[in-house]
Amino acid sequence: MREYDLNKSYGIGLPEYNRLFEQQNGKCAICGQSAEEKHMGRKKNLCVDHCHDKDTIRGLLCDQCNRAMGLFQDDPEILNSALEYLLKHKLKVA
Repeated sequence: MREYDLNKSYGIGLPEYNRLFEQQNGKCAICGQSAEEKHMGRKKNLCVDHCHDKDTIRGLLCDQCNRAMGLFQDDPEILNSALEYLLKHKLKVA
């Protein structure tokens, strides 16, 4: 079933997913945690992150980071603005 879903949604098979998983040491490409760490030991797969415009695979992300990318519309300018906002307010508190 997993093989079918990967192929239908992203055009890759389980061997390609496993290769990406091994390249990333089983960790999210953004936060560096494994899916199991994020879900308190429960078995969970990393999400396949892909560029919607170019339909290319960028890497594997935990569910939380994958959702965040979607909420930020995969837009580097919005992500940069969010970073600047966080840093600005972190410095005010410190």
